[in-house]
Amino acid sequence: MFAPFYDRSERFFGKLITGMDVIEGREDIVSRLNLSPGLRLLEVSPGPGVFQEMLRAHLTDPGEFVSLDLSLSMLRQCQLRNPRLDIHLVHGNGQFLPFADDSFDALFHFGGVNLFNDPDKAIREFIRVVKRGGIVSWGDEGFSKSYKSEIRKKILATLNPGFLKPIPGIPATLHEVKVHEVYGGLGYLVVAKKN
Repeated sequence: MFAPFYDRSERFFGKLITGMDVIEGREDIVSRLNLSPGLRLLEVSPGPGVFQEMLRAHLTDPGEFVSLDLSLSMLRQCQLRNPRLDIHLVHGNGQFLPFADDSFDALFHFGGVNLFNDPDKAIREFIRVVKRGGIVSWGDEGFSKSYKSEIRKKILATLNPGFLKPIPGIPATLHEVKVHEVYGGLGYLVVAKKN
């Protein structure tokens, strides 16, 4: 039911509460992934597909793009939002990915780590399906140390307690780990390579 309004509400409240341009924030996130043409990418929990056009632009053809979501209504929104993009949509659970080990060159997930029952298990699954040397990236909302507005922190934490959750641990099966502040200090993005 919420799927058709997700993107609009995120942009509206992002601007209203934080003064942040969500579209610019998304472009910043995708630019940090270091995706190259021709990769096989898995996007976990795309929601209504707000990153898909940007991700596809970095892959170009013949890159293969797969998006998996637990919500059928979100997958329908992906189809409606991006009908001409060559993306294979899969219904499934990010904690139990229905793919073989080492299936993808890169994996991207943003905005649902705090919603997983077991975020550490989900991240282990992310790593499992990526090839050795491949890119594993995930992120979510969360206050950075540099974010100073106490009033906005209180408002955002009341609206979404996910802001108060810590970043999940970084597994030892990753190297070249970078943790980026995104969305003006209101989120984080981990970008790493699989050992």
